[in-house]
Amino acid sequence: MGKGKDFGFRATEETRGAAETQEREYLKQKAQDLVGRTFQNQDQTLVVTVDDSGVLIEVRNGQRAARPFCRSFVEAIEAGRLRGV
Repeated sequence: MGKGKDFGFRATEETRGAAETQEREYLKQKAQDLVGRTFQNQDQTLVVTVDDSGVLIEVRNGQRAARPFCRSFVEAIEAGRLRGV
């Protein structure tokens, strides 16, 4: 290593990049595992279905919306805020 060079920033960036890649792979696998499954919240005002491409299709008060598969969706299932129907 050269004298006076700081490689801390570069190492931090590489670690962050690896963590982001690992997170993407985890979410991709979870999306594949949940394709076709439908979940709803406890008061039944929200219904979420995971479509074939891993996109979340949400229906709330008759309004449909789509959003990307994300960690907060997985956490809601794990915490029991969303349950399979």
